[in-house]
Amino acid sequence: MIKSLFIGYLTPRDERQMGDINNRLAGLYILSFYLLGLATAVSLGMDLYFEKDQISRGTVLLTVLMMVNALVYIVRFWHAESVTSETFNALNKRQVVHHLQMRTFGQSLYFFILMTAWVIFMNSWFNTPEPISKTLLTTGIESIAFGLIMYVVGRVKIHE
Repeated sequence: MIKSLFIGYLTPRDERQMGDINNRLAGLYILSFYLLGLATAVSLGMDLYFEKDQISRGTVLLTVLMMVNALVYIVRFWHAESVTSETFNALNKRQVVHHLQMRTFGQSLYFFILMTAWVIFMNSWFNTPEPISKTLLTTGIESIAFGLIMYVVGRVKIHE
């Protein structure tokens, strides 16, 4: 019902058409998820630059909306059968866990690089010097925590 109102079709759709609609909506959701994060980062940067130590209500609302969006995603897909990985024997399970470990390492490294670049950029933009060792240490700790959370979330989705 909500889908037909949102998209605007009046007659029933067959399975192929619904699959196409679902694929397009999934793509739009992913795009809006990342654009919302980008808009929040831009809004925060502009607030810090123009307002000097004040964050606007709009930035707070964008942040809350982004967090609610992420929470809805987590709740909807936490134990969804379509996103779990089935393993059939110990060897297959080791391969899946190894793939998860490599993906988690990549995610942590990506997070570390982006957060380090972001913190260095923000510190230089607002002329707030911070030792590079402190930046590397804090973003390193954040990246390890992020990686552990991503590993636990991925590990829960592996079933034998």
